[in-house]
Amino acid sequence: MMAPWCPFLTARVNAQSLTASSWEVGLDCSRSLLCGVAMRGVSVFEVVGLFIAGLLAGMVNSLAGGGSFITFPALMAVGVSPIVANATNTFASCAGYISGAVGFRRELWAHRQELPRIALTALIGGGVGAWLLTHTSSATFSRAIPWLLLLATS
Repeated sequence: MMAPWCPFLTARVNAQSLTASSWEVGLDCSRSLLCGVAMRGVSVFEVVGLFIAGLLAGMVNSLAGGGSFITFPALMAVGVSPIVANATNTFASCAGYISGAVGFRRELWAHRQELPRIALTALIGGGVGAWLLTHTSSATFSRAIPWLLLLATS
């Protein structure tokens, strides 16, 4: 099974006329051995909408977390499959997790005895979750999304 994530996406703009509605951004995954995802062209309006959703999600994440509640539905609204949208959200959140760990390094150092156990638990849970995600159909995952979101907020 091919991975639902493409590290070598290249954007191309197809401008057949000067009107904004005719511009499309396509994702070319032809150079990636890992990419099993083909996307249709995305309009400029959808790209702008995703950009705004990303900015809003970044602001929400910097204040209290939960920005994925903005970006996940935005990605699905432009036609990204639920599994790919989830993987995209997870990857996009990594920078925030890393910067948070750096920002709170003194506080983390105070709990250094517990960190290996917590890191191992997180690594195992993340690995199991990634395996489940890549072995679950989009239809099944779509039915599980509301329950997963409910569990994430409780």
